Amino acid sequence: MSSSSSVWSIAIHPDKRCNLISGLKQWKIFSIPASFPAKSKFRVLRSVKKGKVLEGEISCSSFSKAFENPSIDILSYCDNIYTKLYIVDSLEKLGVQHHFEDVMQRFLDEIYSLWMQNDEQMCSEMITCAMAFRILRMNGYVVSSGKLERFNEDRYYINSTDFDFNDIGSILELYKASQIKLFQDEEVLGKLILRTFKFLKRMISLPPNDGNEATTFLRQEVDYALRYQSYSNLARIEHRRNIENFYLPYIAAMNNKSPKFQQNICMGDILGLAVKEFNTVQRIYQSELVLIQRWVKKTRFDELKFARQKEIYCYFSAAAAHFPVEMSGVRMWWTKSSILVTLVDDFFDMGSSKAEQLNFIQLIERWDEDYSKDCCSQQVRILFSALYTTINELGEEASLLQDRDVKSHIIEIWLDTVNTMKVESDWVRERTVPTLDQYMKNGCTSIGLGPIILPTLYFVGPKIAYNVIKNPGFHNIFRLVSTCGRIINDMQSFQRESKEGKLNGITLRVLHGGGKISEEAAAKDMMDMVEANRTQLLRLVLQEEGSVIPRNCRDLFWKMSNNFYVFYARNDGFSSPTEMMKHVNDVLFQPLVLPIS
Repeated sequence: MSSSSSVWSIAIHPDKRCNLISGLKQWKIFSIPASFPAKSKFRVLRSVKKGKVLEGEISCSSFSKAFENPSIDILSYCDNIYTKLYIVDSLEKLGVQHHFEDVMQRFLDEIYSLWMQNDEQMCSEMITCAMAFRILRMNGYVVSSGKLERFNEDRYYINSTDFDFNDIGSILELYKASQIKLFQDEEVLGKLILRTFKFLKRMISLPPNDGNEATTFLRQEVDYALRYQSYSNLARIEHRRNIENFYLPYIAAMNNKSPKFQQNICMGDILGLAVKEFNTVQRIYQSELVLIQRWVKKTRFDELKFARQKEIYCYFSAAAAHFPVEMSGVRMWWTKSSILVTLVDDFFDMGSSKAEQLNFIQLIERWDEDYSKDCCSQQVRILFSALYTTINELGEEASLLQDRDVKSHIIEIWLDTVNTMKVESDWVRERTVPTLDQYMKNGCTSIGLGPIILPTLYFVGPKIAYNVIKNPGFHNIFRLVSTCGRIINDMQSFQRESKEGKLNGITLRVLHGGGKISEEAAAKDMMDMVEANRTQLLRLVLQEEGSVIPRNCRDLFWKMSNNFYVFYARNDGFSSPTEMMKHVNDVLFQPLVLPIS
């Protein structure tokens, strides 16, 4: 195995007994960039070996050759500040920003410098100012929303009867910018989001005033933006949608002040890169999913009759959020942990007796390798065996990457989680009605995000010291995402759970309201709580000052929040066998075809 090779390649043959992935009848190449830390290479290769998958030769692959330092000349096409903003935005939208990190950083620093200097073009043009605010803030730059105050004036929202291309494009950008709220007292953003939403809603209701294709495209973009806000989607879903709807004439129209950019050569090349990478990485996702399905079969989860079998959904939630090829470890452990959380939740929710629950908790407390003789039932044995084996492997690999023992922390997270799950089971069994505060405090742990997010952080890259894990800021960001997740889940499940005699935040709000609060009012109150927590969560994710958690680790909390919005957008998508399948197919199975513009 030559260390000079640019890519470590593993030949993987799918399990022929698995019919969930059509078309995978040949050996696939799972490529690991040589830029990976040595320990990451060891972790991936060792895991594959344990899964009885054949290791291939170490060599340069098409992945490395196609995507390492793509020769696309961006600088030559950027002759004004808006075009630079548009390039940065497009690279992020198409999911290829990591290939242009130097150019991106150069543009962002230049844009931030102009922002701080109150550059006339940036401050006076709505579309430029709004896009600069959104992009800078989402990339961690400290920018005030005060510069957007001027665009709340009535003259920008005249009662037009025409769908004006330039005006609508500018207000669409302002609408997107107004969603990046970090403080509850940013009143200007609250005013702008209401005003721009109302204006855009009225504009797309108007009949087309011409047959211009770029205008038609813009109408579609407005409609999509009004239905899906920035926090309610996942990266890979967005990438695919943006690639499929990539329309060069619209880009030319939006950059009509840049003669160089009119040639569109640069954006056409970037589009080709995005399509090629999407399809290549998608094949890697399929290979990873095969390994997950083998693991599920090996652990005998299919014998647990009470359990939901959701390995594809769990892997999709990881791949759609953590899309870069080098985040394989994050995807694999996020998925395995998600599957285990789902099964354990079902075990406490409807698949076990009180004695079995106590037995399961005691087994975690003892953590004894000779556990089999202490299991009171076969389903406890199957479930704990999978948990014991998986956490030991996870702890070993995470400890190797972190240069310290972290397994005890992972066991502690699981113990906290199952204890809160038992509390909820006891409430139902004993017909106890907790207060809303008791329910939310317990529910922020029982929702099960701890065993998914927290161990996965060890595979992101940075070393995470013990004092960081115990830092109040760490617990605060976890509390915020858990609160959002708990309430969003409750919003879509409270009617079903009420019929089953179970409690959640909505029903408790009504019950403790003394007959004065309706379900609709309770739901609104809870969603207001979500908005407040989401605002604070985004602030903690984006702001560097005072944070002890690396940015790429903080991103995991935000991506988990996004997952809840996707899965529970209209109903309980996670429990539905069909609700999420279009997204699943788009991200994992259906290749992209280069759009024809």
